[in-house]
Amino acid sequence: MSLVNDELLQYYQDNGASSNDLQDAEREFLLIKIPGATGSNQDLWYTFLTSLGYRGANQDMRDEFFRSPISPPVPFVIAKITPLDFVATCTIEVYGNDFTIDWGDGNLIEYAGGNPVSVSVIPTGDIFIADVNGVNQLKFISDTYQSIDIIDGKNLTSMFELCKNLSSLISFDAALTANVTDFSAAWWGCSGLTLFPIIDTSNGLTFSNTWRDCSGLTSFPSLDFGSAVSLTRTFRSCVLLTSFPIINVSNVAIFLGTWFDCNKIISFPDLDFSNGTDFTATFSSCLNLQFTGILNTEKGQLFTDMFRDCTSLFCIVDINTLLQTNTINMFLNTPTLVAPNSTEQTAILAGDNWINVAPCP
Repeated sequence: MSLVNDELLQYYQDNGASSNDLQDAEREFLLIKIPGATGSNQDLWYTFLTSLGYRGANQDMRDEFFRSPISPPVPFVIAKITPLDFVATCTIEVYGNDFTIDWGDGNLIEYAGGNPVSVSVIPTGDIFIADVNGVNQLKFISDTYQSIDIIDGKNLTSMFELCKNLSSLISFDAALTANVTDFSAAWWGCSGLTLFPIIDTSNGLTFSNTWRDCSGLTSFPSLDFGSAVSLTRTFRSCVLLTSFPIINVSNVAIFLGTWFDCNKIISFPDLDFSNGTDFTATFSSCLNLQFTGILNTEKGQLFTDMFRDCTSLFCIVDINTLLQTNTINMFLNTPTLVAPNSTEQTAILAGDNWINVAPCP
């Protein structure tokens, strides 16, 4: 496999040649690699390649040379982790290709890639994970970390169960996560987090159980959910959230239990549910929820338990159930709900496009 001429010239120049003529640059490159050698460029190639251990016909050796990395990939740090202490064993799973870890003593330990490779060590300081040749996923298995910072996540494609059940984690941050598509269960059970940073979630498709049981979160940022298709139990039992920001959920189809048991949230802003089909238990057990913004549920089919046990709810702006296939217990135990009233609720359960003529507060 030969490189095209302009790529060859650029390669030679990147490796010390100064000429803009391809053959002259090639010769400069070869003489840098084998100083004092003589002969034609073909002779120089043969001498250079055989010195590297290549064998065979000259052209075959050159093709193999350009197929292989000329120099080892440069590792770059993808994560810095601060452990709780230097007594407990820290276990990390790494998916993809080769990587290194500094367990706190400044020494880089090299690991071959796998799916996954599980490593367990008692650290002596901050832990640094470096990507050598394409790490695409991490999982922090042991609840032995107080801080995790994904410094460079450009090769990561999944954060599935990244920090699941790390109740001791009190700080998290991440940069360059635009390639991540699966955020499922990433911070499920991270009860020690009180704040969450703004990270790039723009290409995330699945957010099932992502922040479930993050019972210490007191606020949440306006992240980009524009590509998301599922928010199944995404914020379930985030029991200290009192409000929620405007977010783009216009592409989401599944809102099953999205905010179930977020029992301190008082109101929701306008949310574009226009592609939603499943609203099963979306707001169920939001005990302090009083009113919602515009919802736009025109494609909704499943409304089972949608507002069940929202015991403080008194007003919603709109609800369209014309395509409904199940509305069982949609308004069960909502004793303060007056808009819609009981007659209007009966119509909605049967299938109706109800719009509140008076806006909610």
